[in-house]
Amino acid sequence: TNRTYISYLDSTRWLHTSPPGQRSVVYHAIVNGYLQYAGAAGFSHAHLWVEPPKAGDEYIFYCRRPDPAHGSRPMPTSQLRAWYVRMLERAQATGIVAEFGDIQQELVSGLTSLRDFPLFEGDFFPEHVAELVDESSGGAEPHFSRKQSITLVEDMKAQVAGVKRRFLVARLSGAAPTAPARGTDGGHEQPVRS
Repeated sequence: TNRTYISYLDSTRWLHTSPPGQRSVVYHAIVNGYLQYAGAAGFSHAHLWVEPPKAGDEYIFYCRRPDPAHGSRPMPTSQLRAWYVRMLERAQATGIVAEFGDIQQELVSGLTSLRDFPLFEGDFFPEHVAELVDESSGGAEPHFSRKQSITLVEDMKAQVAGVKRRFLVARLSGAAPTAPARGTDGGHEQPVRS
């Protein structure tokens, strides 16, 4: 589907910056560099999961020390989401990202078929889509009428509405736009600046 997915970013306080307090700038630059590469490689969108891991879950760094700011608790969801939004705003200002929003704004509001919903291995949604299809088909091989398909889409929209703040979707500037971006001059891209 020419979409990329970032499920978790992991960091520790081993990075020391001068002046102090610049870790986010460095991490934003790394992720935005990846988004710029992904756009240049033909990916049209980046999906970002913005829910912090549960306490004790280790994804990249194993057995980390407690964070001085948060102890053994993960960063609050609202703070992590704000961190991602600042990162995407920086990417948008430099032309890496054309636009971004939560999954409801960017994807689900125009959804007409579950086939159009991107699913990523290990993501939150594949299991939920399978459950919806299984419930609707009664466990048999799914063959849906248009009415049943519309009901499935509406059920999916309802599920997404409950978790929409946990997902951000960005349209990458390096890819050709599929439709004019909302709030822009007809989808004209800004050049990527170094």
